[in-house]
Amino acid sequence: MRSKLIFILAVGLILIFIFANDKITGNFLKKKDSGNNNTANTVNTQLKDKAGNPSSLSKINLLVTEPLEGETVTNSAITIKGVTNPNATVFINEKEIKADSNGNFMTSLVIEEGENLLVIIAHDEYGNYIEKELAINMVSVN
Repeated sequence: MRSKLIFILAVGLILIFIFANDKITGNFLKKKDSGNNNTANTVNTQLKDKAGNPSSLSKINLLVTEPLEGETVTNSAITIKGVTNPNATVFINEKEIKADSNGNFMTSLVIEEGENLLVIIAHDEYGNYIEKELAINMVSVN
């Protein structure tokens, strides 16, 4: 059910951009934190009009600071933290939250044992969106 919903959302958003005659360009940066060897994932996008000019209102960022991609946890209750555009709406799997006026967001989620896929989507008031997927492993400790 979740994968069908994600697929439908993705197709719908792609169609919106096609009909608006806009193009999306973007890049993915994986930065290494020299203090504790953790990595932070940043995804940036820039919406352009059909002439290739960047829109000044369309840039949306998403930085997931916790958990990290591929992280293994021993507790089924995890905290997801990050930063996006101020007041953006953030969906983590099917849970909707709102970023604060500084763009910070945080929520808790219960995951199952084994590999869990977190799909994090942020969108702003202009209809711009960005998506990040993280695989998190949960192992029980005996």
